[in-house]
Amino acid sequence: MPIKLNQKSFQLFNTFVLAILLAVALVALLIHLYQFIIRGRTTVVSDQAYQAVFLSNSQVYFGHLSAIKSRYPILDDVYYVQLLPTNPDSDNPVSTGRVVRLTDSATHKPTNRMVLNREQILFWEDLSERSPVLQKIMELKQTAQ
Repeated sequence: MPIKLNQKSFQLFNTFVLAILLAVALVALLIHLYQFIIRGRTTVVSDQAYQAVFLSNSQVYFGHLSAIKSRYPILDDVYYVQLLPTNPDSDNPVSTGRVVRLTDSATHKPTNRMVLNREQILFWEDLSERSPVLQKIMELKQTAQ
């Protein structure tokens, strides 16, 4: 025997279903916002520090990393270590390098900004104040002024 719903019962049923759908949507929205906030905190890059950015092609660049959440993060004030050739006849063939500003090194004179492919970034690290690379960067900045 089928159950007959009167108009009032039907409206009550519709209100109940609508309340459940709104509650589910609200919970989903709160979960999404919570994950967005948590992810935002875990990918914060210090705008005060220099970062070492390690790429999948074994290159390491130093600079100020920003827009890390985008597909193409940006590295400003870019430096890298240029390895100097060693003398193979030497008794101690130790590789040495020098810190070079991106704009000072290339023949095509790029701006001092790199747009990176996020998929090529393995990881990044903040440089400490004791970093020899950071100390050399600061020396180069002082001599450029």
